[in-house]
Amino acid sequence: MTAHDSELIAASLADPARFAAVFDRHYEEIWAYLGRRAGLYLVAARIPGIQVLGLTRDGIGRPALAVALNDTLYGERSELLFDPKTSALLGERTIVVKPPPKYHVKPGTISEGATYITSGIVERLGQVPSR
Repeated sequence: MTAHDSELIAASLADPARFAAVFDRHYEEIWAYLGRRAGLYLVAARIPGIQVLGLTRDGIGRPALAVALNDTLYGERSELLFDPKTSALLGERTIVVKPPPKYHVKPGTISEGATYITSGIVERLGQVPSR
C-alpha cells in the first residue's frame, strides 16, 4: 500500500460504498498491514464516528474491547473486538441496528462475524502460524 492509497482510503471515509470498494481492492495489503497494529490504531482513532463500546466477549467467550462504526446506509454497526490486555484483534462482527423494511431481522441480530483464534506472521501462503 502506498502513501497515495492511504490518502484514497482517508478520502473515502465519508462514503461507505467508496470505502468498501477501496477496502476490497486492498484487502490483501490491509491484512498484511494488520501486523503493524500501532499504525492501524492511529488511523482508526481518526475515523469520524468511531466509538469505543466498552468491554464485551468475543465469539468464544474471551473478554474483548469493542470498537464500532455505524453504517447508517444499511442500518448496521461494524465492530472490531480487541484483547483488552494485548490489543490483539480477537474478532469482528456486524450487528443489525436499524434494519431497512426489506430486511426481516430484529435489531441486535449478528449478521456476520469472525473470531480469530491464532494469528501471526508466516513465510508462505497456506502456512499456519505457530501458537
